[in-house]
Amino acid sequence: MRFAVVLLVMLAGLALRPLEAQSPPRLLLRGGEVLVSAGSALVRADVLIEGERILEVGPGLAAGDAVVRDVTGLVIAPAYIDAGTPFLFDDSARRGAPGEVAEDLISGDRAATLGRMRRVGIGLACADLAPANDLRGPVICNAFTRGDAPVVLERLGGVTFGLGTRTVNFAGRQARAADIQNVHGAFAAARRYRKSIEKFEKDLKEFEGKAPERAKEEEKDKTKERKIAPRKPRTEDAQECLLRVLDGVVPLRIEANWKEDIEAALDAASKANVKLVILGAGEGALVAKKLADAGAIVLLPAPVRIDTNALEAPRRAPGLAKALVAAGVRVGFTTVGSRGFREDSLPLIAALHVGDGLDEDAALKGLTSVAAEALGLGQRFGRVEKGRHALLQIGAAPSLGGARPTLMIDGTVVTDCGAND
Repeated sequence: MRFAVVLLVMLAGLALRPLEAQSPPRLLLRGGEVLVSAGSALVRADVLIEGERILEVGPGLAAGDAVVRDVTGLVIAPAYIDAGTPFLFDDSARRGAPGEVAEDLISGDRAATLGRMRRVGIGLACADLAPANDLRGPVICNAFTRGDAPVVLERLGGVTFGLGTRTVNFAGRQARAADIQNVHGAFAAARRYRKSIEKFEKDLKEFEGKAPERAKEEEKDKTKERKIAPRKPRTEDAQECLLRVLDGVVPLRIEANWKEDIEAALDAASKANVKLVILGAGEGALVAKKLADAGAIVLLPAPVRIDTNALEAPRRAPGLAKALVAAGVRVGFTTVGSRGFREDSLPLIAALHVGDGLDEDAALKGLTSVAAEALGLGQRFGRVEKGRHALLQIGAAPSLGGARPTLMIDGTVVTDCGAND
């Protein structure tokens, strides 16, 4: 089974909040221009943050006990999201049990990497890890990183499969069929796992319900063998991840570039009735309408590929992102598959697609709200709205012309990005 784990890492802020705090701290961003989402009009408003969430957005908000930060003349906008990066872990982390591997991935020295990403406005990144042979299932950590110290909030997320076979002969078609069968087989195993959990819960409820009656029988007959409570099945990280995909919590991610592979991925997602994210989509323009009709999201690396195996991915036709968006496909961006680019290259990758014909507003949506949806976090990130996580960049109006944010906001934690470095 060829799949990868997905690691979500928050990159904004400086320090952990003290555990002894009696009430969530508050921060009021006063006097700025709010960009609710890419393409929307700027609105002069204050933003009141409590803990990690945006409490209110509006003019003239009362400060109360909040720390006030004057951002007059600056724009408050959503931070960028890298929907797939290879830069947040190293090979030495690939060891031990799945849970240990997931924690090890974010426990190393990431200060320089995180700093570079913050300085270009990247606040959240999703790392795809190809598991080692001894890693039996995918494990995901959502880690909110303030400064150099990550905090694991969730252990499980979703999984990424790969389809990389070019249709040139019968063997190629057979290989693709085997890859797709891996997807179906993984979901079938997850459903069996769920049934075993449900059976255990039913049997346990029945066992506990008959406890009084069983106790009376055992009191009357001391020689009667005592019944043992049902044993709970062992929790399996891989199956838990797959169930999150089946339940629609996170999308199914499939790396596919050739037209036939993309069509096979669409068919697999349709049969499993799950949301789909396609990574790569080199020949996506040839099936753009099918992608749009299926509601799939496409994550694109840089439009220029360096050192690419022609059997793994086709050469992208000019204007791929533009053609996909014109057909109604939601497009985001990823540094996975962008050989020769650095960890802070996400805005550059989006800018290259703009240079290739993509509208800049569509590119900025791909860096924010679309990327959040692709990670199953569309209700939490990507917009500046009441109730959402306060993951923000503050500076000039977001553009892909190279301007850096002045500040990054993660909840009530403020990071000076050194915009003039």
